[in-house]
Amino acid sequence: MQETSKKIRKAIFPVGGLGTRFLPATKSIPKEMLPVLDRPLVQYAVDEALEAGIEEFIFVTGRGKSAIEDYFDHSIELEKNLKDNNKLEKFDLIKKTQNYEIRNYSDRPSIQTIKNSGEDTAFRRLFEYISGSNSTSSKINMTAPVIEFEDVNGKTMNFFLPEIYSKSNAPKPNSENINLVTIKGGPYAVIKYSGRSSYDNFLKHAKIFQEFLIKDNVKTIGEPIKATYNGPMTPFFLRRNEVMFRINLK
Repeated sequence: MQETSKKIRKAIFPVGGLGTRFLPATKSIPKEMLPVLDRPLVQYAVDEALEAGIEEFIFVTGRGKSAIEDYFDHSIELEKNLKDNNKLEKFDLIKKTQNYEIRNYSDRPSIQTIKNSGEDTAFRRLFEYISGSNSTSSKINMTAPVIEFEDVNGKTMNFFLPEIYSKSNAPKPNSENINLVTIKGGPYAVIKYSGRSSYDNFLKHAKIFQEFLIKDNVKTIGEPIKATYNGPMTPFFLRRNEVMFRINLK
């Protein structure tokens, strides 16, 4: 009689240890919650389990491990605050692999300037716009990420506008060096990396990422997009950067 194999759908994570090898850090923080890039260690284990088809997760915790429970729980107050301040990323996750994600975005309004005078100048122009240097003197919440890419006009920098705005109702820029543009939505392949947000670091990761996509027969459209999420005061090893490619899923 032939036995039929059953798929494993449940995973048990023993996370009740004292973390003595990581003292003194683990005296107040569970070792599973120590950050690697922009996520705690335990998130990487969960992501791998999800990729393997796990549907139910059991965490065996101990005293002083409430941070793990809080991390995977809903925080209504935090989520409301992020939504009210337009700090929630809005995309549909189509696919997640071990190396990258495929996301679907809607069209997004943004302000754009050409980086012909250096990165600091471009950033300052856009920041002045959201600080009130616009046709209605409106102060606009800054959103993340800041994106940079190359098009027919040269290298550009963009700030996304909060979702209450569109290209038609956003305040007009006072500066002729700033344009209101719509970043086209659709499917994007995205890879995260930490470290400095220099253009050389971006190009290095873009090359590696493109090799992954070629191997997986994912067709890209246009040039890679550089996305940065953190300010210069964030330690470089905790920074979140991304390479994004528009892709064709047909």
